[in-house]
Amino acid sequence: MRDVPALDKPLYTLAEVAVITRRSPGLVRRWVHRRQLAVIWLEDGTPCVPAAALRARLLRPPRIERVRRDAAREARHRTRDDGSAGG
Repeated sequence: MRDVPALDKPLYTLAEVAVITRRSPGLVRRWVHRRQLAVIWLEDGTPCVPAAALRARLLRPPRIERVRRDAAREARHRTRDDGSAGG
């Protein structure tokens, strides 16, 4: 299991979540907007993330990075050119 830091507070600001997850604050806001991270809105309009929601996000498996299409296409052409001598 991945190492999850000890969460000692019941609620975390989006800036704290960004530091804990090592992601940009903009990405954390995107998670909230996409409803990928649960938040509680305080009376003053501040979004706060419950510790349980943050823990669940930390336990999710990391996303597989996409390979750029151009890079994948170049790799296919390189292997095709190298493997077909006199085609």
